[in-house]
Amino acid sequence: MKTKEKKIKTPLTGERQTNFEFYRIILMVLVVAHHFVVNSGVMNAIGYDLSARRALLYLTLGMWGQSALNGFALISGYFMCSKNITAKKYARLLAEVMFYRLAAAAAFWATGYDPFTWKALIKTLIPVTNVKDSATQAVLVVYLCIPFLNKLLHALTKKQHLLLLVLFGFVFTFCSTFNFMTFAAEYIPWFCAVYCIGAFVGMHPGRMHRKRELWGLAMLLSMVISFASVLNCVNAKLSPYIYMNEPYKVFPLLNAVFSFLFFGSLKLPQSRLINKVAAAAFGVLLIHTAGAPMRRFLWTDLLQVTKGYWLSAPLMLAHVIGCIAGVYVVCTVIDLLRSRFLERPAFLLWDKAAPAAKRVWKKLDTRISKNWHLNEKTGEK
Repeated sequence: MKTKEKKIKTPLTGERQTNFEFYRIILMVLVVAHHFVVNSGVMNAIGYDLSARRALLYLTLGMWGQSALNGFALISGYFMCSKNITAKKYARLLAEVMFYRLAAAAAFWATGYDPFTWKALIKTLIPVTNVKDSATQAVLVVYLCIPFLNKLLHALTKKQHLLLLVLFGFVFTFCSTFNFMTFAAEYIPWFCAVYCIGAFVGMHPGRMHRKRELWGLAMLLSMVISFASVLNCVNAKLSPYIYMNEPYKVFPLLNAVFSFLFFGSLKLPQSRLINKVAAAAFGVLLIHTAGAPMRRFLWTDLLQVTKGYWLSAPLMLAHVIGCIAGVYVVCTVIDLLRSRFLERPAFLLWDKAAPAAKRVWKKLDTRISKNWHLNEKTGEK
């Protein structure tokens, strides 16, 4: 008796989907706004005093960073659940990460802004050194896990996949948010878990995924409750982001899932501009988070975020909008230029060299296999 193969429909197409690209832009703006608040030292100026409306403004701007990281992981799971990570794709990712890391470090060393040491150079040259605190470095590892995750997920039934997500939700989110047990997830296992959520939506599409009004309302409700949690923490003289400071906690997860489903349900016409800007989103992240010297230079010395907090209301508002928009626009332009004048020519050479490299590898693999079998036969004798 023949068994039918399970056919899984996926959202994968040859072109970008503008609704998700628009979502990607919004997520990166939220990440920049988050760093504008938490990496600038302005939180010390805010303290626990909410009598000033500007305090609420800054707290609101800075609270969505972890939700945005979850949103990016959901997008990856949704689109990558049936794709293979080729050597070229991973090389492109690694090259982008290393380019900005080395470029930023070299610039600060050359100007004397950050002292040069051999230890710092070696650390800069190693792609992955701290996956606990660096989401970017964790991404490099998670992308290597994607082929194995896809094998696992495609071997599961829809029910088994859903039960796996429930298990992740209990162990990672419920227990850590409400202190049910002592637990803290790091970026790699958590991003893999969120990847599985995005993959579920991509592999098992249904009518529920298209209910725009439902997911829009759920997204707004989740955001309101998240904001209420921040106010409650401040009123209780606690750190304002206790429930928002880690991506695996319940509010960042719900914000990401509901917003992801909402934007996934939108039907937007194709826009080359939006798609082009969204393609540089990862570059924006890499540039403005390129190490502690970059954070100090950008938010403290150049933009002087803490001083801007004490300006008159119109100037303060203009300063906030100008800083966040300016960082996003400048970083986007830099990444588009890098892609056009460095990445594209480099990978054109890659495409030309790839066939020859494959032939060499095939010959080498054949020789190794022959020698292996010969040694086995000799050993048997």
